[in-house]
Amino acid sequence: MRLLLHITFFILGSQVFSQTVKPRLKVFLDCAICSMNYIEEELKFEIVLVDKNHADVNVFVDSVTNRLGYTNFNLNFIGQKDYKSIGFEFSFPYGSNSISKKNIIMVTNLAYGLSPFLDEFHKKRYTLNKTNPNDHGYQYP
Repeated sequence: MRLLLHITFFILGSQVFSQTVKPRLKVFLDCAICSMNYIEEELKFEIVLVDKNHADVNVFVDSVTNRLGYTNFNLNFIGQKDYKSIGFEFSFPYGSNSISKKNIIMVTNLAYGLSPFLDEFHKKRYTLNKTNPNDHGYQYP
């Protein structure tokens, strides 16, 4: 009976670990004011926290607050590896003291900024089936 129990756990455990994990865009986010857990949960990217050289995209966020209390966030997106040709910077103002609003606005702007990298990521993962002109579906390479 005990042997049967061990065999069952071994089979179930190997099935759980043998499932394939979908590749995700790897993002190094350097942001001292960001809620990392919230961002990772909302964006579903693989956030690289330790070494920026392992990431596909480096995102650097800084902020400047004026005397009136308004904050201007600067986001700098730098492509790495296959994404070296993509890179830009933009900023957006923020005037509220609400942390939840700041998180939502930050996630929205990060998603906007990461969209060119995601477009390139999906182009590399999927190819259009051009052998049949009537087939408009995608195939894995």
